[in-house]
Amino acid sequence: MPSIKTYIDLLERLQSVNVRVDAQRCLAVRNRNIACGRCAQACTSSCISVSNGLLNVHPEHCIGCGTCASVCPTGALSPRKPDDRALARSAAAAMRATGGTVVFACEQLLHAAGNAINPETVAAVRCIGRVDASLLVLLASAGAKALRLTCGNCEKCEHSPGKRVAEDIRQDANTILAAWQSGARVSVSSKLPASCRATCKASWDPERRAFLQSARDLGRDAATDAAELAIDRAFDHETAVEHTRRAAMKTGALPRFLPSRRAVLLDALKRMGQPEDVMIGTRVWGHAVIDDDRCSGCGMCAAFCPTGALTKRETATPDANTWLASRNGASHITLVHAPELCLQCRACEQLCPEHALMLSDEVFAIDIGRGRIDEHQLRDIHRDKGGPDAIRNSMSKLINSPYVTG
Repeated sequence: MPSIKTYIDLLERLQSVNVRVDAQRCLAVRNRNIACGRCAQACTSSCISVSNGLLNVHPEHCIGCGTCASVCPTGALSPRKPDDRALARSAAAAMRATGGTVVFACEQLLHAAGNAINPETVAAVRCIGRVDASLLVLLASAGAKALRLTCGNCEKCEHSPGKRVAEDIRQDANTILAAWQSGARVSVSSKLPASCRATCKASWDPERRAFLQSARDLGRDAATDAAELAIDRAFDHETAVEHTRRAAMKTGALPRFLPSRRAVLLDALKRMGQPEDVMIGTRVWGHAVIDDDRCSGCGMCAAFCPTGALTKRETATPDANTWLASRNGASHITLVHAPELCLQCRACEQLCPEHALMLSDEVFAIDIGRGRIDEHQLRDIHRDKGGPDAIRNSMSKLINSPYVTG
C-alpha cells in the first residue's frame, strides 16, 4: 500500500495551469484505507487511472477538461482556465445574449459549428463534464430560465466519459431545482438551440430592428447585472466561509473544510428560499443512518469527516449506576450529523469498524434549507473497562453472545 507521501507526490504532479491541487483534501491522503477513485473513473484523457489498486498519474495527458474536479467530493481538485467564477460570469454573458437560456458547449461541437454560431451566446468548455451542479443551481438562482449542456458526437469522442458525468450532474441539478420550486431545468443535448445562431444581415427596416434590439438589450443588461451580482456575492461568501472554518480548526485534529462549490451551492439555495418538504435522492448530500446497538462510540467517523458533517460531542454528567462514576463521573457521548455539510464521500461508512453506519443518498430537502441536525446517543467505549463486571463485559464484546451476560 503506498504511503501518504506517495499519494501527495502523485496528486501534486497534476498541479498545472489547468488544475489546482490541494492534496491534503484527498480522501486517500486523509486515510489511505478509504477507497474513492472517482477522479480516475471520470478522467477523459487517461491522465488519472487506477491499476491493481494503485493510483497512476500522467500529467502530460491532461487536457484541462475539469471532469475530475466535478466528481471530486472534497475539492482536492479544482479547475483553472477558467475557474468557477470566471465560467459563471461567462455563462451570465451568454444568458444575456440568448435572453435567458444558459448554453454550455464543448469544444468539439463549437469547432464543428464554425461560423454558424455566435460565440457570445455560449459558454465554451473543453468538455461538458466540467459544469458541476453547484454552478447550474447558482445560475438558476441568478435568473436563468433554462440551462443546456451541449456536446458533439460523444460516441466517437475520445473524451466520452465527460458526457456520463454531465448526465449525472443534470439529474442532480434538476432534482434540486424541482425541490426548491425553480422553473429552470437542465438538459443535455447534441444540438445547439436556434438562439445561438450567428446573426445575418437584416433584409427589412434595419432602423426599426435596431430600435427593438436596443430596447431588448436594456432589459437584458439589467438581468445580466443582477446575475453577475448574485454570482460575485456567492463566491465572495464562499471565500469568507472557507477562511472562517480554517481559522476554527486549531485543535490538532485533521483539518475540516467546506469545499468552495458546496459553499456556493448553499448560498444559492438560501437565495432561492425554502424547498418543499420532500425527500430527494442525489449524489450531493448524504444522510447517516446509524445502528446505535452496533455503534461502539469510537468516533472514527467524526475524526475523518472532512467537513464536520459528523462530530462527536461529550457531555460530563453524574451517573450513579456505573462503576467509573464513583471515581470520575460518567459522560454522555452524542454523535451529531448535519446533512447539509455531508459530501457523500462515504469515508464514515468505509471506516466504521463495527459496520454500524450506512450513508443514504436520500435526505429531506427541508433539512438542507433549515440546517437541521440529527443526534445519536452513543455508548462510551471507556465506561466498562474497569469495575466488577469488566471481565464479563470484555468477553461479551469478544464473542458477541447473549449467554455471557444473560
